[in-house]
Parts: sequence; structure tokens; C-alpha cells
Amino acid sequence: MSIWPKQSVAALEAGYDSLPGSEQDKLRLKAVILRFRIEAVVLSITIGVFTDNTWPNHVRHKLLVSVGAPGLSPDQRTDRLRIVRRGASTYESLCRLLHGDVSGLHPPLGDLAVWTRAVDELEAEFARP
Repeated sequence: MSIWPKQSVAALEAGYDSLPGSEQDKLRLKAVILRFRIEAVVLSITIGVFTDNTWPNHVRHKLLVSVGAPGLSPDQRTDRLRIVRRGASTYESLCRLLHGDVSGLHPPLGDLAVWTRAVDELEAEFARP
């Protein structure tokens, strides 16, 4: 069972939409939502030694190991590697932001758009049969 159920992410997104303020004002909440969405993808990966779905540890490693999933063609592996690298980089950026390792109060909204696209691609990649 996932510790980040989809309804929790949906509730956060509904809360985000209902909060007053600009996107810039709510950027950190959006970062939390994107991070939870990535962790939900990671929890779905049960390849090789990563069969424990109780906690989204080792996000980057689990994503990279998924490139070697059985049944993927060489072209699919190449596509997945591109998507996984972008997803892992996004996760690291989100963590730096949420842990206060980023200088400045708010990163540019352009970063948020790039991160959102990366998470959307990651979810779509792992939703495929």
C-alpha cells in the first residue's frame, strides 16, 4: 500500500487551487505536490532489489533501475532513460528548494513549468503497460 495515496495528492492539489494568492506565492506547496507525485511513481517500481513499496527511498536509483525493466525495447529504454533523468533531476531540484538549499525566496515560475512537465512525462511513462 502506498504511503502517498492518490487521494492525498488530489487533496493537496484542491487545496492549492483554493488558496488565495499568485502561483509565485504558492510555489512551495506546488513543489510539495510535485515531489509527492514523483514519490508515488517510485513506489510503483518493483524491479530487481527494489521490491519494498513502503517508503519512497532511493528515488534516483529506483528510477534509473527501471530503465532495465524486462520487456522494454532498446528504443523504449532510451526514451525511458531520458524521462527518468529529467524526473530525477526535478526531484533533486524540488528537494533543494524544500530543504532551503536554494538561494532566494522563490525560484522563477519558469522552473515550476519545467518541473511540472517532467513529472507529467514521468507519470505517463510509468502508466504505460
